[in-house]
Amino acid sequence: MVSETDRGNKMKKILPPMVLAGFLLLASIIGALACSSMSFRLLWSKDPRSGSPLFRIVENGKVGFINRSGTIVIPAKFDEDSSETGDFIEGLACVRVDRKWGFIDEQGRMVIEPQFESPASFSEGLARVYMRSGYGFIDKEGKWVIPPSLSRAGTFSEGLAVFREDYRQDDKDPRLHHIGRAGFIDHEGNEVIKPQFAAAWAFKEGLARVAADGNCWFEGESSNFRIAAPAIPMMDSCGGPGDAITEQCLQGYIDPSGDYEIEPRFKGARDFKEGLAAVNEGQGWGFIEKSGRYLVEPRYSEVSSFSEGLACVKTDDGKWGYIDRDGNFRFMAIFDTATPFNEGASQVSRSGRVWFMDRSGKTLFEVREGWPVSNFVQGLASVRLRHGEFAWLDKAGQIVFQYQAFDALY
Repeated sequence: MVSETDRGNKMKKILPPMVLAGFLLLASIIGALACSSMSFRLLWSKDPRSGSPLFRIVENGKVGFINRSGTIVIPAKFDEDSSETGDFIEGLACVRVDRKWGFIDEQGRMVIEPQFESPASFSEGLARVYMRSGYGFIDKEGKWVIPPSLSRAGTFSEGLAVFREDYRQDDKDPRLHHIGRAGFIDHEGNEVIKPQFAAAWAFKEGLARVAADGNCWFEGESSNFRIAAPAIPMMDSCGGPGDAITEQCLQGYIDPSGDYEIEPRFKGARDFKEGLAAVNEGQGWGFIEKSGRYLVEPRYSEVSSFSEGLACVKTDDGKWGYIDRDGNFRFMAIFDTATPFNEGASQVSRSGRVWFMDRSGKTLFEVREGWPVSNFVQGLASVRLRHGEFAWLDKAGQIVFQYQAFDALY
């Protein structure tokens, strides 16, 4: 989180930071609207779920993969597309050829031929893909397990995936429509939790975050627009609720049977991670246990989820620090930006200086040119050197591979 083609065989230090306005839209929430349908999984980031030591690069407008030493393992021959090109998850990565999507293995072999309009990475042995008829799920042989007929669907997590009902016409005004309610299906496409929620997110650590339906609105994934709950008609082309609806849909947490484990009472909420979830009832962000009891009282203007035992928190003066599970500061709130720890490292900034530090607070290296755009995953982090130019760095701050790519930031 801030607040998140020359081969670099010659190792060199990175050398004044530029402002990063990164955006990742439409992740696990199923917003289901044209205004929220842009999804940027940018080429210069690596999916933390990936267990593969391969990293995406671009050469001459084509996508390929390198290893941690910067050696090209899979030649750059796939179409460059910042919105979808996948990481290797469960052994396969989605790639685009002639505007269609397929999947390759870590040797670069095309395992599932390009045929899909839009893909998602494999999860629990299935990949969500989109055809003109709708969303469905395929196995690793490319066979349909759930036919492509769903209006919207998320990826599988803990045996279940979010789906939405189709849009429906308003009973009083046929010119208006309602977004479909969200529920959950299993690996066979059977409805396990009936559609009843304004919004739903993937199961994490046994619980799923949901927004209760009603005369209310919920935030689109980019958090800069409002979407009408299924109970009320959409009043504009972006799914907005209109000025008359001022209440925000409250969020809670359900178990795999669909029963509320924590009743909806939060205006803001995050998934459970390391046994705690960040929530906001309107007084600020804090952290609750699965019983719904606060372990860290709500007092912060913004937070990250816990990662490696620490969470980033933003205080009223606009500075970031790190707290432990007891709410004690491990690193005081002195940073202008901060990111969650991953692989024992975090990126922070203060007064124009940007650096990576370890869990003891020791500086690993200072970023003197560009701006980090990802934490370390599989031993490398990504930095945006300048517009259209990116590089992978090792934990000594050395450039492993430098490349040019489509830049969605500006």
